[in-house]
Amino acid sequence: MVDLLVINARKEGSFLMEQNITYQDFIQNILNTRGRFGIPDDEYKERHHIVPKCIGGTNDKDNLIDLYAKEHFIAHKLLAIETNDNKLICAWWNMCNVKNNNEIERYIPTPEEYEETRINFAKYLSETRSGKNHPFYGKHHTEDSLIKISNKSKGENNPMYGLPCYYKMSEDEIEKWKLNLVLGSPKRKLVKCIDTGKIYNSVREASRCTGVIRSHIEKSMLYNCEVDGYSFIEIDKITGEEIIKLSLKDLEDKIDEQDKKHSKNQSEATKLWWSTRNKESSKNSALKGWSTRRKKEIIE
Repeated sequence: MVDLLVINARKEGSFLMEQNITYQDFIQNILNTRGRFGIPDDEYKERHHIVPKCIGGTNDKDNLIDLYAKEHFIAHKLLAIETNDNKLICAWWNMCNVKNNNEIERYIPTPEEYEETRINFAKYLSETRSGKNHPFYGKHHTEDSLIKISNKSKGENNPMYGLPCYYKMSEDEIEKWKLNLVLGSPKRKLVKCIDTGKIYNSVREASRCTGVIRSHIEKSMLYNCEVDGYSFIEIDKITGEEIIKLSLKDLEDKIDEQDKKHSKNQSEATKLWWSTRNKESSKNSALKGWSTRRKKEIIE
């Protein structure tokens, strides 16, 4: 017995629900309600083997029934849980994943249903596909088998034989791919060593040829300065012009400007704090003087 809500019948989008039902009762209720092939032709349905073929079922008419998508999913769930058969557990798992041309109309399990199915399938894999239970446990391919496997993916036997590497790309993707072949990756920079005049296709290549680490080359290009005895500059991939970013003098001027601005803001904040404190002190002094005079008046 399984504690879940199941569909017993469907009429105009409404469902008759029952609890605690076995697979046999589930199928029998549908047969009693609408018959074996009672779903209208204009509605989506899936044909189901009442006794699955993997456990001896046939294609005879008496062993077939039309089910709605959710009914089909629940039927396989009940079968898998009641029989604990490995093949039926796989069938239940496939109901959660396999898609076809009718995927829009097929039943989509809820997250809870998917989780339950996945847990049962993982348990099945653990019991039948690990250690000594694995069908290939302790076995090895012979040299002849390895040669046959290799030959199946060589030459004309290879599914990619004769097809360009971009055969699945759209026209825009092909153009972008060809442009990257010419210009390189969008992130890749053309680097020129000012001292030698050589142009390198990337920072990595410049580092390999000159022995200067990449972070220093990046610093030289950014601040237009010399590092480890070399000076580098970035080259525009399209125009070929040198890209001058920021010199050390400009950087120092920028830092000085920020320092002055910070000092000015700090000075203004300090003045405001002192003025506020002075006002409060004056107010407290006035209140203190008034309080003293008041006490004298009362005593007199």
